[in-house]
Amino acid sequence: MMTLKELAEKYGVVWIYCGDESLQIRFLSQAEEEGFLALNGQKPNELFHHTLYGFYDNMTMGYLSGMVWCYSARNPQVNHVRVDYEKYLYDESDIFYHIKDSDKQYDLKEFVTSISSSQELVDAYVKAIMKFKSYEDSEYDFEEGTEEYNNACAMTDTWSEIKDKLEGKVMMAASDEGLLDDSQPGLNEQIEPFMSKFGYSYYGTWWTKKNI
Repeated sequence: MMTLKELAEKYGVVWIYCGDESLQIRFLSQAEEEGFLALNGQKPNELFHHTLYGFYDNMTMGYLSGMVWCYSARNPQVNHVRVDYEKYLYDESDIFYHIKDSDKQYDLKEFVTSISSSQELVDAYVKAIMKFKSYEDSEYDFEEGTEEYNNACAMTDTWSEIKDKLEGKVMMAASDEGLLDDSQPGLNEQIEPFMSKFGYSYYGTWWTKKNI
């Protein structure tokens, strides 16, 4: 398996996708072990956990906004290498993140109604939370009132709606299975028994996969 430094030396610019917080923690630790520094001089482990990062052949790295990631998916002139960190960790033959139609355009009805099992529901709910937070963060990358800012806000609203719809479905599914702990004060604590059954634990402000 190539190191992050070797990937950077080979491709110059590498964008990397870390699908949950446990992957983000491992990526930042690896980047620090290999000698990368953030653009502001911080060590990687001092950075916030984030879904998307970029790192470079000059051994610097930084956050990558969800808006930039998705804009580039529609722009054939942007051809930076994209790595799926989970595939990379497991040394799969294809470690690259392949642009899907879902990265370019989101259909709320199709996304929600395509779910056919409790496992798919839980996975989709966690994905929606991550997407919502990523786009919400990306709003700060643009000047208010610009087209980019308005597009970021629109994507935040889209994923907020998806998240809320899936949240309601998770609550109902948890109740149906007798795994909704309504004695708890907060939503995440109430659905934790249900989420745990399907492989997730609540860590700080994130749902993360177990045993990765």
